[in-house]
Amino acid sequence: MHPFDPTPNSSRAQSDLRGQIQLVSIDCSLVPSKQFIMADGAIVKPDKDFSKEADKIIPEAESLAKKDLSKAVDKLASLEKQSRQSSDLATTSRVLVAIVTICKDAGDWSYMNEQVLLLSKKHGQLKQAITKMVQVVMGFLEDISETDTKLSVIETLRTVTEGKVGGTRNVYQDDC
Repeated sequence: MHPFDPTPNSSRAQSDLRGQIQLVSIDCSLVPSKQFIMADGAIVKPDKDFSKEADKIIPEAESLAKKDLSKAVDKLASLEKQSRQSSDLATTSRVLVAIVTICKDAGDWSYMNEQVLLLSKKHGQLKQAITKMVQVVMGFLEDISETDTKLSVIETLRTVTEGKVGGTRNVYQDDC
């Protein structure tokens, strides 16, 4: 018999499995605010804190967006890359939210959709930062009056979150 055989009447299988499962509990109040917990339970501290740069660049980009949205996003994209590569979750989240917010404020929903897709696919993008950005964009839905625009934003969010929500899986007609 294999030691991991889950046969219900096998006391040997039950005894062999007892030492194999380890539950890990982390008291999040013990983790300093500048650190975050990875999915595997590892605590990661950012290599560098970019919050001071964000405090300066985000207002500049918001002001610039009134004249040139593309240049404003480019300015924030540089900071996003630096903070993402340094695992600075707080700043990365702020920058992602700033990018989608200035696109929304400019009324350029298609550009916002493009940025959401682009930012969510960046190599090494922090999942918690993507989650925060998606939550903010979901809040924008109530501000959209045009049905086609609302549906395009919903489709973008669906694409970004596909297969990542609640352990669901895609079911195709062939699976039925």
